[in-house]
Amino acid sequence: MNRGHTLRKRFRRLALSALMAGLVAGCASHEPIYVKPGVTDAARKSDEAACVKASIGVNQPAQPATTAAVDRDAVAQCMQAKGYTLQKQR
Repeated sequence: MNRGHTLRKRFRRLALSALMAGLVAGCASHEPIYVKPGVTDAARKSDEAACVKASIGVNQPAQPATTAAVDRDAVAQCMQAKGYTLQKQR
């Protein structure tokens, strides 16, 4: 293998790694954070998963399962009904 090919391969890996890190950081920073005093992290995650599952396709026309949209407003209403509040993003 020649040196130019190796450098291009390394650059591609570095660029892809930077892109993926940026995407993960961007997605994580926009996730809503629900809080409820006295609830464990595992219980919160379970409640949130149930709310997300219940909200898929709410107010949406029927779609194939691979493209079903999560209704974020429905998730928020479900979590609030369970006693959670939305924590302000920093």
